[in-house]
Amino acid sequence: MVTRQSAVVGVGVFLFFIIAIGVSTGVVSYATHTVVVESSSGKTLIEQPATDGETVELAYTHSVERTLVTERYEIENQAFRQSAMIFSSFGAGFPSEAAVDRTDDGQFIYEPQAVVLDSLYISSGPIANHELRIGVQTYELYDISDGDAVRVYVVERSTPITVGRNNGNSR
Repeated sequence: MVTRQSAVVGVGVFLFFIIAIGVSTGVVSYATHTVVVESSSGKTLIEQPATDGETVELAYTHSVERTLVTERYEIENQAFRQSAMIFSSFGAGFPSEAAVDRTDDGQFIYEPQAVVLDSLYISSGPIANHELRIGVQTYELYDISDGDAVRVYVVERSTPITVGRNNGNSR
């Protein structure tokens, strides 16, 4: 006969083993989204787990100015909300008539209010050499895509996030 005390002990032991397995495999939580990078032919190049509110950065060298530009986005539902564009000088494609501030190190920062994009379309080259940064992972898009244009988008997908393990998707 199973007593209440032995049932409680049994449940406790079961929970201990479930937690121990989770900790030993590194699973600590679940990402609710996946950032996908695909080539213009539709081939999936990157699938990176991410969470709502996580920062995604696109850093590149401006082809005319030859200065570093960083576009910062936050994942919002299944889209990218642009939170900032950081650049060193005004030139082609920069927001010259918008409210632009200066950072402590002298760069310009533009913080748009309502720019939400379903996808980012990027045509990288050897000069621009776009880097996509998702959390702590950095991807060199020109190398990964063999110079092909890419589309970056977010899908809803629950994925375990592990601690101390490389998922093999980055350099």
